[in-house]
Amino acid sequence: MRRIYILLVVMLLIISVSSVCLAATVTGAGRQVRGYPGHNAELSGAVFNLPVSGNITSATGEGTDGFWIEPQNRSQIIMFNTFKQAIGYSLPAGNYRVLPGLRDNPKADTSWVTVTFTYP
Repeated sequence: MRRIYILLVVMLLIISVSSVCLAATVTGAGRQVRGYPGHNAELSGAVFNLPVSGNITSATGEGTDGFWIEPQNRSQIIMFNTFKQAIGYSLPAGNYRVLPGLRDNPKADTSWVTVTFTYP
């Protein structure tokens, strides 16, 4: 009976460790600089790929409260007024970029979002 108990505990540990090893994190970052369009204004965000759907687990920024996530095909822009509002939001598989919203005052704003997903 004790051997069965030990075997069961070992199996549960192996399953727990293997599921943790499969988790992966993708980070997207964007930047917007206030200026004159066509001259010195800047809006940039590197494209990141989600091979499977994932949930936003972290969102932080500098000089901004909100941001948006834009699919590469620009089909539907997802806007968040606060970073807290984004936590837990589910994104389907695809290519995206993150872009910050500017406040009224600052010269430059930067926004990041981290999306965590699990491989199949």
